[in-house]
Amino acid sequence: MGVHWDHETARFAVLNFLIDCMKQTLASMIQEAEDKIVRDRLKALLSLIDGGKQEYLIFVNHRRIDENIPDIEVLGGFMLIEVKSKSAEFDAARRKLEKDYCPCYANVRYALVTDGRFYIIYKVEGGRLTKSGQGSPEGIRSRIIEIFTEGLSTYCGLPPTSDKIYEVFSSLEVDLELLKELFEDKKIADSP
Repeated sequence: MGVHWDHETARFAVLNFLIDCMKQTLASMIQEAEDKIVRDRLKALLSLIDGGKQEYLIFVNHRRIDENIPDIEVLGGFMLIEVKSKSAEFDAARRKLEKDYCPCYANVRYALVTDGRFYIIYKVEGGRLTKSGQGSPEGIRSRIIEIFTEGLSTYCGLPPTSDKIYEVFSSLEVDLELLKELFEDKKIADSP
């Protein structure tokens, strides 16, 4: 039996892996993009990551104020990730994703459970999680890149419509409601 990473070490390893996969995905999509507007959008996203602003694409929830917030959100909730320190916690994490997290995100298509060394990828359909792949980081890299390509194609390849804008920002509604409650509870002036 190997040594377990603590939660923060695992989350850091996962974040670095995801950033690397996202950069690889963006670089590949930039090379293949025929449309200049799409290529420019992708280049802008890559420059955000290169500038240390990856939270616009891969958001880490450092403070878990609400129990219905996963450890990491990719592309505005297109993929939700739950990091555990032990693989023995994976089944409970999958149930938590399916029951508590996924229903809060309108555009979730994939979920992932990991300890940073082993990953299980799930496809989310009709609120149910179906296993879509598993393995070590290098063993699932190509699958993660496919998923990121799908997500980026959805958000960068189509003109901004009200539906697309809603998909990207709908998960923020939960955060906005929480912020409103906090402002009201603390009676902070000029609250939203």
